[in-house]
Amino acid sequence: MDNPKSINRFMFLYLLWEMLPMQIILIIPALLINKLSPNMDDSVYYVNMFIVQDFFLVLLPILLCMSIFRDRLSEIISLRGLSLWNIIFIVMIGFLMDPVMEFISAVTSLLCPDTNIEVEMAMMQTPLPIGLLVMGILPAIFEETLFRGFVFGAAKRFSVKKSMLLSAFYFGLFHLNGYQIPYAMFAGLILALVTYTTGTILAPILLHLVINGSQVISVYIYLNNVSDAAAQTADTALTGDYILTLCVSALIFGVLLALMLRAFVRYNKKHNKYCEITAPLQSEQTYGENKPKFVDRYFLLNIALFVLYMIITHFLSKNFPA
Repeated sequence: MDNPKSINRFMFLYLLWEMLPMQIILIIPALLINKLSPNMDDSVYYVNMFIVQDFFLVLLPILLCMSIFRDRLSEIISLRGLSLWNIIFIVMIGFLMDPVMEFISAVTSLLCPDTNIEVEMAMMQTPLPIGLLVMGILPAIFEETLFRGFVFGAAKRFSVKKSMLLSAFYFGLFHLNGYQIPYAMFAGLILALVTYTTGTILAPILLHLVINGSQVISVYIYLNNVSDAAAQTADTALTGDYILTLCVSALIFGVLLALMLRAFVRYNKKHNKYCEITAPLQSEQTYGENKPKFVDRYFLLNIALFVLYMIITHFLSKNFPA
């Protein structure tokens, strides 16, 4: 992936892998699990499926990227440590992002229902440490290594701003769910900014873990304090007043988030010698009229592929409900 075209081509192959062969691979362990333990609880089943999915869906492409980038792996992905102040900043940024993402999710759910809600509810029946591992730790490590490591890391030398947008865009498509795309893209932009500001992949991994982990813990607390019937109907009760409340909350926390990000960037400019913002865009090469394009036929193919996938899955869900 030595130019934006190759990155788009890689993501096209990746999305094909995620949409087609990956689904077949997941069927095999599902059949084996069902055959060996036909009475297995749904929560245990989904834990196994999530782990298989994390390793096959994300780890294998990561290993492929490592073989491609073996000559400059340390340049693309840095494992430098984080200062205590950066850890504090990142934790606070994660908590401030949550109300904004909740508002985006609520608005999106009016058009695209959350198709993963049943799976998430079943996952919450597992012990909290397992839920944190499967829905917090593993996705944070694997997804950040792929999207803020290889995709953003490879593209930023051509254009930092466009690479942030590109990694956020593909991070949204990766979820293969219209409900998750808007808030995933929003999170992807901030995750890329955090990566570029600190100069280490550990920063977005920590932020991703804070976001996912806090959501898992809050849902566990919620489910332990309400009845099953209330839990099942709460997500569908999106009244106008509730949306308005979320909007006000998102505005307040959005302003606080912007101020926190500004302070975070300023701190790293002053105290972090690995902060890439201190010399903005220096890594970008000069191409003149031959500057590579980020929007090419593979980029457009990725959009078309995703739209086709959404149409097919919508048709199947309507005509062949589970």
